[in-house]
Amino acid sequence: MMSTLKHGTSLKCYWGNRNNLMEKLSRIIRSISQHVKLEPQFLIPKLIYSLFKSNLKFGFDRYTYASCLYESKFGCQGLTFWNYTKNGLFLICEGAELFLRPFPSSDLFVFRQVFVDLQYRPLFNYFDFSNFVRPLRIIDAGANIGLSSVFFFNEIQNRLNLDVSIYAIEPDNDSFNSLVRNTASLDTKIIPKKAALWHAKTRLSLIKSANYFSEWGVKVSNELDGNGLVDTKTVAGIMEEMEWDEIDILKIDIEGSEFEVFLNRNADISFLYKVRLIAIEIHNNEGDKQAIVDVLNNYGFDVFDHGELTFALRSKNYTN
Repeated sequence: MMSTLKHGTSLKCYWGNRNNLMEKLSRIIRSISQHVKLEPQFLIPKLIYSLFKSNLKFGFDRYTYASCLYESKFGCQGLTFWNYTKNGLFLICEGAELFLRPFPSSDLFVFRQVFVDLQYRPLFNYFDFSNFVRPLRIIDAGANIGLSSVFFFNEIQNRLNLDVSIYAIEPDNDSFNSLVRNTASLDTKIIPKKAALWHAKTRLSLIKSANYFSEWGVKVSNELDGNGLVDTKTVAGIMEEMEWDEIDILKIDIEGSEFEVFLNRNADISFLYKVRLIAIEIHNNEGDKQAIVDVLNNYGFDVFDHGELTFALRSKNYTN
């Protein structure tokens, strides 16, 4: 039985009964804390994170959350206020007042991706927006609770000193309410709309996962069963509504519906001629990623992967 650990001790943890594993883990944490003179609650995120790096990823949902909490608090450079309560996480990041729902919400994981990992920052390295006179035009499809929209606003208005208009579309009612709350202080720069992006204008069923972090994976379906109905919008319809003749950034994270938007035989994708940059998460488990990449190539985009995202940069002049 392990009672103490010396510096440099090789730590191995074998998968067995989950309760036994948690008991062993608690014992290890207490033992380590005696030597490094830290309270166990400060060690939990680091230790759990290291276990995850060792492919022990099953059964650790709450501990994954703790690790993400640790990384987000100490890894976000623009963070100026942080208050975690049972009702949720209240914070100020890059001057924006944000509210994240508590565990088992996926909000904290999205926050880490956007504000700690900076997954959308490379977009602003690939295109020179400095000569723009009009406001930049962005569609944020699958806006979730608005974090990506807030990030775009900060990058463009605060860092590039340019004006911006962001059309943020989200089908899930709970996430949409958080989207409205998180973007309320940004006046009319971010326009939230409760709807789903699709290849046609219709009404679809909302499908929620029964798993933890289900807010991350809300889908829409043309099947009748689901958690209520939601209206859909098309890219061309949004452009007409906003009176835009082109889109500067089209961000799409819509949990598999991208295959309907780009590949449905009835889809009109001529809007691609009027888009400069695309950031899309293509969900391989829902369809053929290469088919979407081929479509983007055919419409004059250079396509490359960046982490979980696929970026597409227009390499040819606009044509109709």
